[in-house]
Amino acid sequence: MLSSTKLSVALKADYLARLQQVGSTVTLAPGETLFDAHSSSGEMHVIVQGDINIYKDGQNLPVVWLGTGDILGEIGFILRTPRTTTAKAGMQGCTLWRLDRRIISPRMDPEIMDILTRLFIGMAPYVRVRYAKLTGGYGHSTKALEQHCDHEHPVIQHMAEFLVGIDSWETAQNIWDYVYHLPYRFGFWNLLASQVLQMGFGMCTTKTNLQVALLRACEIEAAFGEIDFPSERMKPLLPEGYHHLLAIEQNVKHYFAVMKIGGEWFPCDATYPGQVWSLLNPGQPECLF
Repeated sequence: MLSSTKLSVALKADYLARLQQVGSTVTLAPGETLFDAHSSSGEMHVIVQGDINIYKDGQNLPVVWLGTGDILGEIGFILRTPRTTTAKAGMQGCTLWRLDRRIISPRMDPEIMDILTRLFIGMAPYVRVRYAKLTGGYGHSTKALEQHCDHEHPVIQHMAEFLVGIDSWETAQNIWDYVYHLPYRFGFWNLLASQVLQMGFGMCTTKTNLQVALLRACEIEAAFGEIDFPSERMKPLLPEGYHHLLAIEQNVKHYFAVMKIGGEWFPCDATYPGQVWSLLNPGQPECLF
């Protein structure tokens, strides 16, 4: 159940299976309310099937759409702050995995304490990013933009040490292979490279930022490439709740890494794993690599 959700990058499979047994499953009918704004936040939820629409207090149109695999209520679960929005099931209804905060107590079972500790540690990067977005923690200053690709961050430097090869080409190949196999998932686009590394998944903007940071950490000159990508081609990757956005623009921007070796620049796009390419280019085996 939880192995196909965002929690799968926070916990190893055996701990994930144990965590699943600690929670419960709840099913909502289409349009049914999961929680209201200003209500207490005693549970964290993970969407197993279906979708959830998030509404600001007093508004009739959703401001956020969450699909299968997404997490909601994690900040309130940890901080015990009231709900700031209302959540309702989408048109097809929704099944969620629920973790009740009442499981936390001074007398909790040591095994449960171990599982929850690992959960909180694994979710820390995700919560930090979500909280920063909610509180406006991401500024648009020149300094912030310059530091976005934080290749000097200790976690980037540490990973780069493992990826160094016998020469620049082998190093670049190792980095490409590592980033290529990270799961492709939509989410926050304005992440530091170090945050992407800690979260363990990303999309074109975030995976490219990580790839460029790792290349730079290995003293390979790297930059960002940008091309237009047909919006319609993205439909197999997008949840149905986002399909209407494809009609707004004919093309979307796609970002990828470029590197300079031997005085020449080379594109080295590691965004899409093989399974994603097969969805983007059905019947075009020449696009798979």
